[in-house]
Amino acid sequence: MFDTILIPAGESESAKRAAAFGRKIAEYYDARIDILHVFESGSRIRNRSQVEEKKERGREILDEISKIACNGDVDCDTHLVEGQSPTSIAEHIDENDIDLVVMGRRDRSGFGEHLLGTITDRVLRRTNTPVATVAAEVAATDAYDDILLTTDGSENAERALPYGVSITQHVDGTLHLLNVADVQAQAGVFDAGGVTTEFIERLEADGQTAVERLARHIDDPAITVESSVVRGTSHTAISEYITESGIDLLVIASEGKSNLASQTLGSVTDHVLQTVDIPVLVVVT
Repeated sequence: MFDTILIPAGESESAKRAAAFGRKIAEYYDARIDILHVFESGSRIRNRSQVEEKKERGREILDEISKIACNGDVDCDTHLVEGQSPTSIAEHIDENDIDLVVMGRRDRSGFGEHLLGTITDRVLRRTNTPVATVAAEVAATDAYDDILLTTDGSENAERALPYGVSITQHVDGTLHLLNVADVQAQAGVFDAGGVTTEFIERLEADGQTAVERLARHIDDPAITVESSVVRGTSHTAISEYITESGIDLLVIASEGKSNLASQTLGSVTDHVLQTVDIPVLVVVT
């Protein structure tokens, strides 16, 4: 599934964490890694010496990330290109048959900060390749034993299942399947406190059906599967489950390039990317 992994190289702490995570995935899959740094000259760069300074700093960044990502037996290639970061990253993905992108996501600086407008978000808009995002707060770990896959019962969510299954097989871990019965979201204009017990029970029953259907599609009897339906606000319930169950990696589906480009802070994926401190694999469906 993952033969070639792309790690965009940057100076942030999250980029360094992403490099370490990318190395672990490469080790699990015996994959090779491309490390790409894009330097943007732009109209403000007035002379050749400034361009050379950016190139030199780019080579230093590539060397720093390579020391993290290329330890052991991982095969790595480095690439230094001039251009606009999101566009150059997307072009490298298409031209080099990249199977997985591993990127740092913006280091959080306060309430309300989100991914819209960042390089990571722009890459997500431009590619159908899965993107693993890693925050600066992600703790270093030697094992990814517990994988969480969320589902809302939709076909889009189910398309992320092969990725969750494959990773679980390679790490010899446990696959957690989670549905959140988000009463407030499903009730729409009605107040969640005023909905009937029958309405809530139906939501939870639908959630149980969704995780059971997902579990039936797992054809490897050696995989340990744990299925859960919880009640709450989607992103909050997901975050709480991650903490309570010791989840190491979240696999979540997002809806395609055109939809993602118009997502707002209210989307579940965007909220989750803000709040969790584990790697998140976004499968664009």
